[in-house]
Amino acid sequence: MSATNETIDWSFLPKTLDQYEVNLESGFIPAEEPLSRLPNPYYEPWEELASNISQYLLAKVLRDKVKSMPVLTIEKLATRREEHRAYVVLCFLSHAYVWGLNQKAEQFLPASLAVPWWNISKKLRIKPVFTNAASVVWNWNLIDKNRPIGLDNLKHGMLFTGSFDEAWFFLVTVAMDAKSGAILRNIGKIINDISKGDVSAVTSGLEKLSTHINDLRLLLARMFENCDPYVFYWRMRQYMAGWKNMKEAGLEHGVKYEGVMDEADGTQSEYQEFYGGNAAQSSTIQLIDIALGVHHYPINVGVENGATDGNKAQNIDTMKAEMKAKYPKPPGNPFLMEMRDYMPGTHKDLLEDMGKVCHIREFVLINTDGVSRIDYEKFQAEIERVSADDISLKNISGDDLKLKNGLLKAYNKCISNLKVFRDYHMIIVKKYIVNQAKGHSFMGSNAPDTTPTPPKSATSSPVQDKAQTIGNASGGAVSGADSKVAGPKSVVAAHTNGIKPGKLARFVEEGDVIKGTGGTDPIEFLTHIKNETRDSRI
Repeated sequence: MSATNETIDWSFLPKTLDQYEVNLESGFIPAEEPLSRLPNPYYEPWEELASNISQYLLAKVLRDKVKSMPVLTIEKLATRREEHRAYVVLCFLSHAYVWGLNQKAEQFLPASLAVPWWNISKKLRIKPVFTNAASVVWNWNLIDKNRPIGLDNLKHGMLFTGSFDEAWFFLVTVAMDAKSGAILRNIGKIINDISKGDVSAVTSGLEKLSTHINDLRLLLARMFENCDPYVFYWRMRQYMAGWKNMKEAGLEHGVKYEGVMDEADGTQSEYQEFYGGNAAQSSTIQLIDIALGVHHYPINVGVENGATDGNKAQNIDTMKAEMKAKYPKPPGNPFLMEMRDYMPGTHKDLLEDMGKVCHIREFVLINTDGVSRIDYEKFQAEIERVSADDISLKNISGDDLKLKNGLLKAYNKCISNLKVFRDYHMIIVKKYIVNQAKGHSFMGSNAPDTTPTPPKSATSSPVQDKAQTIGNASGGAVSGADSKVAGPKSVVAAHTNGIKPGKLARFVEEGDVIKGTGGTDPIEFLTHIKNETRDSRI
């Protein structure tokens, strides 16, 4: 990968980029590709299981092999890359153990996995559960080491099922997060230009940032090419789930990490509840939110106080108004903020430090006076919280409407592109989770006009074709793109196809909440987040 020639002063951050474990080429994705195997033979018991994970799941022997495995120390991990590899391997093995294949979820994780997993997670300052870091950030390799990261130059790391669909799902996300290098570089340049009061340069930087955000959307839209929603929902998804809010899946209290001691009193720790892997753990998207000053608020205050469906929306609106009045800078959506604990600790540090020094939105608010429809009562708190010592906020001449209009347009285009990206994310969730859970058509041929048309190969997968054939044979007709799979007989059809719906992958009744791998309602959450993004336009 070629290094950028751009000179950016990063002294506005309290640490170096190396200390945050980021780089200006691939951002949160390591500059050096992750290890595909731990070199020390001591860790061969882990690697032997890892290299045969799908076969052992299929043969129903993985749990027995884990139970007979020794408890290994993490002290023999010699480098940061080895620590990352250990975390990835232990994440995959532990989730394979807990969820199994067409087996009852296991609530006790043996010490052979639990102890080293807990310890390496503590060292990396990340939760001991399947995360975006395990599936994406530290789980890829290059085909050609002399070429940059891209979908045409990536090969997968660890997988649960060994399917093309699973590999593609992870690799699309790797390619997206690798764009964070250009995004970080761009944001750093904008912060430098703001300190100089250079409106033209800030405008140019925002125009580039809007292009980067659109690039993320284009990559996300490629998910349809090789990842079938049917395979994702019924085969892959359960392994990414955590054990918080997972009562229906058989983990009412979470999972007990055997051999892990409570630091307070030295006794065996109680059940642990952690969210599973989800898109909110992407440091890239949270970095963009921070840069643009997109504020997020809680969504459930008021509901917990006995609000009925009829007054739920009104209570939430009232709560948000009170929050905005109380907090010039919002405390953040609790789920989004908590997801930072599921990121590598160094990446969380960068986001927190960026949040203290990034004032792009305030710069735009002040320097578009006269051309923007600014609600001064609404935005005054945002402007006043930035002191003259923090940033150079220079009003440009009232006659220079071109500069002002250009700055406003560039900022709002960033917001619009981010909102469209979140629209696409919601489409993905609906097609890959909601439609499957409700028994709608297997693939995305019923996508609205705003979505890319999936290639024929994606809509005619062997899994789908077989499921449709069996479904018809057993009376659960599947005819058109928008047809619904008939209830009980369709479940039988899925069983006879070898895909036995577990309690996480299941059909749901109309009106039931469909939970994501994070244990929350993804549609409610994403709707809330994208609406707040839209409302951030100036």
